[in-house]
Amino acid sequence: MSITVEDRIDAIQLEDIKEQIATLGDDKYLRLLEKEAYKVEDIALTALNFLSTHRKVLEVMKKCSSKHNTQTKPQKNN
Repeated sequence: MSITVEDRIDAIQLEDIKEQIATLGDDKYLRLLEKEAYKVEDIALTALNFLSTHRKVLEVMKKCSSKHNTQTKPQKNN
């Protein structure tokens, strides 16, 4: 189901568009976005390093968890 152009125009408010245009040109806002982008990049790199370093431990924990779930699952009585 696609939204028609008329419905999109009705949904967008003029004040929101004015605010977006006003804040896009602001240098402080752009610097803030740049800092946030660096933080997101740093978090992603840290997560990648963690996964590459601790991959074996995570796999063992996953196997133990699934094994525990199957062993402790209640048996059906027929």
